[in-house]
Amino acid sequence: MYLLLFHGPVCTNNYIGCPSGWVHVKRGDLGARDDEYMIDETGCGGRGLHSWCCPSSYSPPECGWYTHNSGKCNSKCPSGTVEVGGNNEYCTKVLTYQAACCTTKTKSMKLYTKGEWGEAPKCDATSKCLVSDSKKTDMIGGASRGSGAAVCNAYYERQLEAVDPPEERKYCYDSSDKKGRF
Repeated sequence: MYLLLFHGPVCTNNYIGCPSGWVHVKRGDLGARDDEYMIDETGCGGRGLHSWCCPSSYSPPECGWYTHNSGKCNSKCPSGTVEVGGNNEYCTKVLTYQAACCTTKTKSMKLYTKGEWGEAPKCDATSKCLVSDSKKTDMIGGASRGSGAAVCNAYYERQLEAVDPPEERKYCYDSSDKKGRF
């Protein structure tokens, strides 16, 4: 996995809750209950959760958990949103996950329009970035689970095939704008 360092007003998730000057983003999808917030337990090993936090100096994005479809999960985000997380805990269809998605109209989400997770589960089928936007050609990160629940060929429950070392889902980025970067 790669470590990304960035500065400025960018939404992020973390292991300890939202720091001072940041707000915990509420869920806005149709399945959300009153005052329910964006959280994700993926990768925490039962020891905690990730909170989706944004700078309080900007309007928060509209976010939600989508594509559960009564357990027949599909990881596609609705139009006008980007994937910020994923969870396969309640998915009955093998190698699928439910996507956490947010709108990108706010300044704190601008950088997320420039990046996209690559293919899964055959993450190493090519060394290139295979994403929907041809401008996103620079691989700036990778993880065997991508945004949280997309499983690459590795040693995981319901695995497709065992691969050692595990494959990594690529995070592909449009770095043509030198001012707006992670």
